[in-house]
Amino acid sequence: MRDEAWEGLIFSPNLVVLLMIGFDEFSVLSWNVRGALGEAGQLFIKDIVGYKKPDIVILVETRCQFSRARYFWQRMGYDPIGVEEARGFSGGIWVLKQTNSMFNMRLRSLHQQVVTIELWRENMSWVCSAIYASPAPALRDCLWDQDCAHSKEIWLRFGALSWTHFNDPNLYSWIHILATGPNSMKFLAALWGNWKWRKNMALDDEKWTLEVAWRRICHDHDDWCSSYDWGGNHSNHFLSKVWAPPLEGWVKVNTDGSYHDDRKMMGYGGLVRDHASGWIKGFLGCCNGGSAFISEAWALMEGINLAWSLGFRKVICEVDSADLLAALENTETRNCVHEIDEIRLGMDKDWQIVLCRIPRDSNGAADCMATFASKGVGSTFQVLDLPFIELETLILMDKLRASSFL
Repeated sequence: MRDEAWEGLIFSPNLVVLLMIGFDEFSVLSWNVRGALGEAGQLFIKDIVGYKKPDIVILVETRCQFSRARYFWQRMGYDPIGVEEARGFSGGIWVLKQTNSMFNMRLRSLHQQVVTIELWRENMSWVCSAIYASPAPALRDCLWDQDCAHSKEIWLRFGALSWTHFNDPNLYSWIHILATGPNSMKFLAALWGNWKWRKNMALDDEKWTLEVAWRRICHDHDDWCSSYDWGGNHSNHFLSKVWAPPLEGWVKVNTDGSYHDDRKMMGYGGLVRDHASGWIKGFLGCCNGGSAFISEAWALMEGINLAWSLGFRKVICEVDSADLLAALENTETRNCVHEIDEIRLGMDKDWQIVLCRIPRDSNGAADCMATFASKGVGSTFQVLDLPFIELETLILMDKLRASSFL
């Protein structure tokens, strides 16, 4: 009966069970109370809070000072974390925590229209913002400028204001339409990037600048694009043209192939680099015949074999051939090219290996090696302990661009 009565209320509170790592039993009661001192409202709060026992209670549009309700909440077993008082009978945001909660909480920032707190337990932490935007458009702009100025710049850089439905006031349709539309990757990258930026600004000592945040968002966007089949030219969707080093503990193998139809000569090459963009090893080779596709496949095959032989077990392989990736992803049919089967066998070994696509403009070092090899210079296959002069310049440029990008 009790739950049925709550569900029938027009302005019923919304108890949200948050699905957060390390916070499995954590819950929040958020309610536009429209006056926190009303007798009916307090009876209702006492009933639902006593029954649900949320870890945090958020009340907005309180229309009174917290001091007038402090005793009531003490008796309920809740202490204030952040209180943004009402202006006269307008606004007001109260964020209260359960006195005996097993979770740690502290205030991060106060604003007339938003209260931000940090939650943590052991080594897990989250940031929560309680927002009550003013009904006055001019004051809502203050919230946008104060709390979301950086977010606004990111959306503008993506050109989001021109997207259909970007100004849709319905949250469900806004997310659903934009997350499945033609700008879905940009939309998701902006959401994820803005959240990470907000977390950085609230919790980290070293704050990101706008340019640092933008570069990180572009990097995430391009990583996601390289992992999905766009049914066309992948490079058209990338936001950056910068080679990025792997995470510490991983190595990255970049490979490329080249074919001269007039001379019927095929060349291929690749290089292995560490998390500091440092050269580890390289290889190149050439042979008569073949094709552009076979040269790409041969390069990747040799790159995988080299990484394995060097003892690395966490490897990212990047290629700029969409056709090669498509052939490798098509596991239902056996490819007539022998190198494809060899690549699959190499990837099935006991190690962590990731294969993804890189824009051609970002694969300059591997392209240089393949072009050099396709001229028939040197032996049919050789491993390089040191890069040649032209290649050394490209590696240095990659390192400098990556350091400024990340």
